[in-house]
Amino acid sequence: MRQISKQFFNLIKKSDNILISFPVDWDGDAIASSLALFLYLKKMGKNVEIGSEEIKQKNNFKIPIESFRFLPSFSEIKNSLENLMKFVVSIDLKNAQVSQVKYTLEKDKLNFIISPKNGFFTSEDIKSSMKSFKYDLIITIDAKDLESLGRIYDNNIDFFYKTNIVNIDHSPDNEEFGQLNIIDLNAVSNTEIIYKLLEYNDKSLLNEEISTCLLTGIIFKTKSLRQTI
Repeated sequence: MRQISKQFFNLIKKSDNILISFPVDWDGDAIASSLALFLYLKKMGKNVEIGSEEIKQKNNFKIPIESFRFLPSFSEIKNSLENLMKFVVSIDLKNAQVSQVKYTLEKDKLNFIISPKNGFFTSEDIKSSMKSFKYDLIITIDAKDLESLGRIYDNNIDFFYKTNIVNIDHSPDNEEFGQLNIIDLNAVSNTEIIYKLLEYNDKSLLNEEISTCLLTGIIFKTKSLRQTI
C-alpha cells in the first residue's frame, strides 16, 4: 500500500483541479470516504470538488441520504457538473478596437453584437475554440464501473474518456477502468483504503473532520464494528 499511496499522491501533486465522484446509490461508505479524501486534499491546498447524482429512490428502496448530512462538508457535494468546458470566441484587434459588446437570444441562437470603436471587423478576425476541461483528474470511489455514476458520467462521457481516472474500490466486480486502479479485495470498506492512502502519505494532516468521516464510513460498512477489519 505504501508504493500505491506514493503513486496516488504523485498524481495528486501533478493535478491542478480534481473531481471526486461516487455512485448514485449514495452508499454510506462511499459518501464518508469521498468526503474524507475531499477534506484531506483541501488541507493539502488542492483545488478539489465532489459530485454525485442525487436520486431519492432506487428499485423502490429509499436511499437514506439525509442520515449523512451531519458529515463535514456534506453540503459541498454537487449533483451535476457545471461549466465543465468553456467555449471561447476570440477577435483579432489589429484592425479595430472594441467599443461595446452585447448579446441577444434569438430562438436557439446566441448572437454576439460587437461594435468597433474605429475601423471594422471581418470574419477572418474571428476565431472560436474549445478550452480544456475544468478538471484534470477524476477520482472515483466505490464505482464498479463508470455507468454506476449515473448522469454525472452519462452527460459527460467525453470528459471521462479524455481525463485521467483513479479508480478506488474494494469490490471483486470492479472493471478496473482507471489509469490507476487501487482495488483492495482484502479491505472491508473503501474508507479503510482511503485511510491507508492518507496514513502512508502524511497522517499529520488528519484532523477531527477527516477522522469523523473515516469513522462514519467504517461504522457504516462494518455495522457498528461487528465485522472484523
